Amino acid sequence: MQPTHRAMTPPGVILLEDLMTPLNMTPQALAAALELPENVVVAIIRGDEPVTADVASRLASCFGTTPEFWLYAQAGYDLSKTTAS
Repeated sequence: MQPTHRAMTPPGVILLEDLMTPLNMTPQALAAALELPENVVVAIIRGDEPVTADVASRLASCFGTTPEFWLYAQAGYDLSKTTAS
């Protein structure tokens, strides 16, 4: 049987490709701006760590989005992984 669904784009990929790369922002610079350890930012970008409510709030403040944007992106990605086959 062929897969009918695929996992959505992880929020870390959105963060990297749509926001950080156009701004030439490094993970180190983002970590400093968010006041988070660099390893946390790198783990989110890699998809090893989810975007939490705290991180969503920090990202929203940094990039002019809303916390809900990041939380919905994370929830959608998590849900899509459970239904991807």
